[in-house]
Amino acid sequence: MRSLFLIILLIYLLLGCSTTSKVENRNQKIITTHDIQVGLNWGGIIEDAKIDAVTGATKSSINIGYHPAFNICGKMIETGIDFLNYSQSFTYFDNTNNYDGKREFRYAEFRLPLTYNFQLFRDNNNEGLLKIKLGISSGYRIYENIKHSGETPDYTFDKFSIGPTLGLSTTPFKLNNKLKLGIYIDFVRASKVYKDYYTTTNEVGNMSNLKFGIVLKIK
Repeated sequence: MRSLFLIILLIYLLLGCSTTSKVENRNQKIITTHDIQVGLNWGGIIEDAKIDAVTGATKSSINIGYHPAFNICGKMIETGIDFLNYSQSFTYFDNTNNYDGKREFRYAEFRLPLTYNFQLFRDNNNEGLLKIKLGISSGYRIYENIKHSGETPDYTFDKFSIGPTLGLSTTPFKLNNKLKLGIYIDFVRASKVYKDYYTTTNEVGNMSNLKFGIVLKIK
């Protein structure tokens, strides 16, 4: 439902150009910028911290991304592609169900964001010194390496996920007329991808990640 709401919101914002706005902007050029992102990401499969029989551990990994943005009728729409690595593990110790082992995950995915960008502080920067990004992100897992030791429960691990995303980006450092440097941070809470004996509550088994790093803007 959240993803559907965000899709409807994005469509509404895109169609929000009134007839008058279209006339005023008929000759306005669609401005495109290109963001190259490199940084770290933290997250993966959400565990249930309330269950004593399972503990999880997550390590930070590297992410890279390319994000073009389009100024359409005065509204900044951003899309692109992100590559993210994940490394995490679940340790099971449940004598009642004879589970005593460890499952280690190493996997990678592509994520495709689509966001509406609110541009703030335009007095200092025509494009907005600070961008607040709201939209949706869909992901597809392209690689996995899962190892087991001891006795672990059966599981399923879906490749596709989708959910809302929220982000911030700022590029205050001007290198030349074409290049700017700054930082970004993005958060995604996507749909359920992992199920085993212990994923019995909402959000547990869902995909979630926080990524941040350096962004190079090319205009």
